[in-house]
Amino acid sequence: MSAASFRKGLVKLEERYPVVKTFRFAIAGVVGFGVTETALTIGLLGFYGMVSLPHASFASPGILGLDVLSLLIGVLASFFINERVTVHVPKTPESEKADK
Repeated sequence: MSAASFRKGLVKLEERYPVVKTFRFAIAGVVGFGVTETALTIGLLGFYGMVSLPHASFASPGILGLDVLSLLIGVLASFFINERVTVHVPKTPESEKADK
């Protein structure tokens, strides 16, 4: 199965069942959350050498900055995934003929 035939099948599926786009949006959100958690885990391992921290470290500026940075990375990843997977409308042969 080629990528073009897969996209064409996906467009037909979305026309028949509009909820498919909602599922794609949700999957992109879950992937963005995973990116956020991965960035946070890598940052904790880099700064502290461990994932579990002492209770006194939770309010430190380093941890708050790491939280903000990992959130930004996750939101950006989710945005770009959604832009590519959910919002992007693939060109079909009919739309290319209409453009000409």
